[in-house]
Amino acid sequence: MFDESESNSLRTELNKESSILYKRIDYLVLFLILVITGILKWEHANLPFFWDEAWVYAPALKSMAQTGPSLLPGSISTDLSRGHPLLFHFLGGVWIKIFGDSNLSLHAYAYSLFSLVCLVIFNLVKEITKSPISAILSVVFFASQEIIFVQSVILTPEFLITLGICLWLLGWVKTNLLLATLGLTIGLLSKESFLPLWLTALSISIIDSASKNGIRKFPYVSLLPFLISGFILGVFYSFQYIRHGWILYPYHTEFIELREWHLFFNLDLFYQLFLVEQNRKLLWVFILIAVLILIYKKKWMAFILLITTLCFIYPVHFEASYINHPRNWFFIGLHMVTLVYYLFEIKKNSKFRESICRNLGSLP
Repeated sequence: MFDESESNSLRTELNKESSILYKRIDYLVLFLILVITGILKWEHANLPFFWDEAWVYAPALKSMAQTGPSLLPGSISTDLSRGHPLLFHFLGGVWIKIFGDSNLSLHAYAYSLFSLVCLVIFNLVKEITKSPISAILSVVFFASQEIIFVQSVILTPEFLITLGICLWLLGWVKTNLLLATLGLTIGLLSKESFLPLWLTALSISIIDSASKNGIRKFPYVSLLPFLISGFILGVFYSFQYIRHGWILYPYHTEFIELREWHLFFNLDLFYQLFLVEQNRKLLWVFILIAVLILIYKKKWMAFILLITTLCFIYPVHFEASYINHPRNWFFIGLHMVTLVYYLFEIKKNSKFRESICRNLGSLP
């Protein structure tokens, strides 16, 4: 017979083992999601390259593999690099060296970046909510968006940019400067279009740190990820200027137009394309209302409104009306499951609710 101390010790060990198994099951489920998504995308993985894939990125990655993977400007022709930072090309060149340059191989490279984004989103949501199920459902919600599902095997650097900002968010939530620096550096070295996200992250970090610590006790160490990543990008552009005599690709800068009439024309074009033609007007109205509620510190109401908007109004109003496809309705069903789970979890789990509200309302 066991005495009480031995029984408690055995119970503790069993709890530890079950906890480890539970964590492994989380990642196993995530792995299964990625496998299922990969199977659904298999029929597209060997298709010819399309648009930017065909005339820029696929030839650029193959050229990078031929000349030898490098992050330095001039390692491939500027007609192929287009003046962009070369992390996406560098990683693609290494991938080709290992797996070859077939269409299937390069689309698999794109899918591997998508998988890394899903892994980071899983860990990010799990860190915020402390709920593995919420993390799994968030990955399902992300991967089943039509635009994400379609682009998961397209050979462009967008998922590397997404990986960068998601890694920064994970580092910010965990107060991990190394992870935040890695995320910002990956983003900046993927494409210069990451700069607005970099500035947004910097603003959020400054406002959040100042609101928590005050101006006098501001933790300047929190700005290190931005200084380091910005310095690395600066080194790249310095080499680019020395080698080519320009920082940004001249063909791109020629399209920059600052005349007043042209700015209003672009704003109207943006409004017509993204808000009218793609049915996003209703989505932004609800998000604006949620932000106004947040400003008045009603975090609970704002969270419910945001979840309802993203999980219900968005897929039904935007996806179903814009791309009426049976697979899309299946995705909408997954979104409904996510909504129902979140609402029940918020109601019964106070820790879940407090964690979500704390992180959701950290900026206001």
